[in-house]
Amino acid sequence: MTRLSLLHPRHFAGAPREEYVIVPKEKSFSPEEHQRRLAAVRSEMAAQEIDVLIVFSSDNVYYLTGYCSVNSWDFQACILSDTGEPVLLLFAFEMGRFLASSWLSDVVLYAAEDDPLVTAMQLLGDLGLSSRKLGIEDDSPNLGVAKYKRLQNLLRGKRWRDVSGLVDQVRLVKSEEEVACLREAGRLSCMAAQSALDQVAEGVYDHDLASVAYSTLRRNGSDFMCMEPIIAIGHRSGLAHSTVDHIPIRHGDSVFVELGACVRRYTAPVMRTTVAGPMPAERARLLEAADLAVQTIVDTARDGTLASEVAAAAFNKAIKPVVDQVQFHYNFGYSVGIGFPPDWLEPSHFFIQLTNHVPLREGMTFHLPFTLRVLGAYGVGTSETILIRKGGAEILTRL
Repeated sequence: MTRLSLLHPRHFAGAPREEYVIVPKEKSFSPEEHQRRLAAVRSEMAAQEIDVLIVFSSDNVYYLTGYCSVNSWDFQACILSDTGEPVLLLFAFEMGRFLASSWLSDVVLYAAEDDPLVTAMQLLGDLGLSSRKLGIEDDSPNLGVAKYKRLQNLLRGKRWRDVSGLVDQVRLVKSEEEVACLREAGRLSCMAAQSALDQVAEGVYDHDLASVAYSTLRRNGSDFMCMEPIIAIGHRSGLAHSTVDHIPIRHGDSVFVELGACVRRYTAPVMRTTVAGPMPAERARLLEAADLAVQTIVDTARDGTLASEVAAAAFNKAIKPVVDQVQFHYNFGYSVGIGFPPDWLEPSHFFIQLTNHVPLREGMTFHLPFTLRVLGAYGVGTSETILIRKGGAEILTRL
């Protein structure tokens, strides 16, 4: 285990001792934003009577430390106590990504031959935190079942409990700096969706549309995305979560487009459907229902309104008249913000559903995915990403 302080530069492992690494910092958030996040998480820790929080997921590590890498497979951990900077534990090979992305002044590194879980426990001891009340994010996909079982054994004799979701709940309410990222992501998402829709014609392949959308996203500033653009045509538009199959568009095919640009890891998805040729009447009716559902949520969602009330309004006004004709997931919206592959949903899984009686709060952001599918025949869908304000909802993805 190596602790490297950026305040006192040391040679990087593998480089001659007299050489030092200077890595330009990538775009980050303001110091005030970093401190706001720490204060909000510490407030929740205090409410849950936790002295020390340990998280493992890429999105929560990013939220607390700014560290960002495509590497979500190697063990990483962030330890946050009630004072001082977070302490970040990374695989030594990720040193470059730490230098480029994190705002922290130092990092703790483990080597390939080290056991990272043992290293994490040693680090708690070195920091004098082992005897304090620990909160562990034990449902993180970055931790995995096998590591979690081993972690349980290593934590024997210590005071700890599962506080999965603590950081995720704080993240639900976005700051203005976060909203700015989501607004730009929404602009890019709309630009890319429109670029794909503009290319729809008989004989054009689905992968050509995906290529146009991806190129538009990347050329105009999207970071690496949580998911590639989803393009489903013909009968495949009636199969949930289908995408490119390298087939041409035929006359009368539905063309389903869903994608999300990413700006500093914040994603604002958008979904649209068109038809190669005239829109058949039955599909037009379903698309009108989807559009009406989205608009009803936009008109209804505001700070303090129960999620279930918003869902009920959209269901009764738009979906109920057609629900017997289609497959529908009964998910009227889900929270989005920071995202890493393989998906763009926030891990809190705050859904606008008929059974969720929790009030919406100003600063929450939701993707409203209204897909209505006739299984194996066709599907239509529309969506927006919205921001909850006191007086209503703001659409971030208006084409």
